[in-house]
Amino acid sequence: MLAILVNIFKNLIYIKSIMPDAKIIKGSKKEVNKAGNILRDGDFTKKEFVNEIKTINLYRTNHLFPMYVFYNKLTNISNKYDKSALTSRRLKRLPTIINKLKRFPSMNLFQMQDIAGCRTVVKSLEIAKKIYKDEFLKKKLIHKNLNCKDYIENPKEDGYRSLHLVYQYTTKNGGEKYNGTKVEIQIRTRLQHLWATCVETVDLFTLQEMKFGKGKKEWMDFFKLVSKAFFLKDTKKKLDENICKEIRKLEKKLKVIEKLELWRNSIDVLGFKWEKKSMYKTALLIIDLESNNTYVDLYKKEDKTSIQKYSKFEQKYKNRKEYSTVLVGINDLKKLKKNYPNYFADVTDFIHELFKITK
Repeated sequence: MLAILVNIFKNLIYIKSIMPDAKIIKGSKKEVNKAGNILRDGDFTKKEFVNEIKTINLYRTNHLFPMYVFYNKLTNISNKYDKSALTSRRLKRLPTIINKLKRFPSMNLFQMQDIAGCRTVVKSLEIAKKIYKDEFLKKKLIHKNLNCKDYIENPKEDGYRSLHLVYQYTTKNGGEKYNGTKVEIQIRTRLQHLWATCVETVDLFTLQEMKFGKGKKEWMDFFKLVSKAFFLKDTKKKLDENICKEIRKLEKKLKVIEKLELWRNSIDVLGFKWEKKSMYKTALLIIDLESNNTYVDLYKKEDKTSIQKYSKFEQKYKNRKEYSTVLVGINDLKKLKKNYPNYFADVTDFIHELFKITK
């Protein structure tokens, strides 16, 4: 009992330590949806754009506390099964919010379930399923489960595989003002993570949108096949030679490994200071393909300063595909590149796994 109380106390201290300093103002449902509709339609004045961005930023910020609660829970659970688990959190990027609103015209911003997201990457499919089923689906949490999707057994059309859960934050023990806020949880294997982040890397360098189902057919076929091969490896089944043959064929035609190595070696990382790294729990990542740099700004937590700077860069690069920025939270910055390799063009591990398939 004492150990449990100590753990709860540590968790409360942790959550409090990373809470933002600024008072959170919750925009009304009508205001939030109006902002989303204006940005989706693209018909706005400069003044309207600035005002609606402020509304969306306040709405995103309102997800911070629930996101921390689920992040902390997911971290503790993941570490119980896998000490090497990679657990991270993020507020959804503005370009991705607008893109999703455009892809789903009947959706309003208040309905969007993944404004706040937590993700864990574990070493095996067995562990991923245990966390998904035993720790979430089978256990009655105080928070309401709104959605669960098994994209591992039923992958998306593009080959994406992961386990997704959406919860609606609910409490009677403080923090009631956040009730109703939604948080998405993603659970992946290491191979699924390498696949997903490599897709994003290729999207960025080739100006495609395979992540959203818009890409060149040969590239999309290549990643679909690799997804199947990785799934066979995750399930410890023998690789299908026909799949491997097709992967080798497309890899040779597209020069996948050659291009990935070129992109990996083209990016320089600026601003990343390892000293006193334990102080920092938040990183603003900006990858700039015009200058071939990745910029890293470190913060102690997601606060008013970091979120304002995040928004500033989002607005600056809003229509430019050669840039990408994200504000992420992570307990151990030594694992930053492993969590977000696409922002460093670090495809080393993906290339290593691809070599095993194509040799």
